[in-house]
Amino acid sequence: TTCDEWVRRVKNMGCAICWKEPVDLAHFPRTKGAGADDWKVIPLCREHHSAQHAGGKDWLWENRIQLFDFFYLMVVHAE
Repeated sequence: TTCDEWVRRVKNMGCAICWKEPVDLAHFPRTKGAGADDWKVIPLCREHHSAQHAGGKDWLWENRIQLFDFFYLMVVHAE
């Protein structure tokens, strides 16, 4: 999988927290400004993307179960 394929795949998903669409490509776990590259994106609806930026590490902790589920599904459906 190339980076472009990954980005296209993520753009076509629902939000990793609530599954709403459309989504923003949110750099995770660090922001683009903090050095994250384009491989490290997850789909977040506008509400959850804003909350991610506002909440920092607290947001990550509060949403850890949904994020774990999201990444688990990504691995299971990787092929």
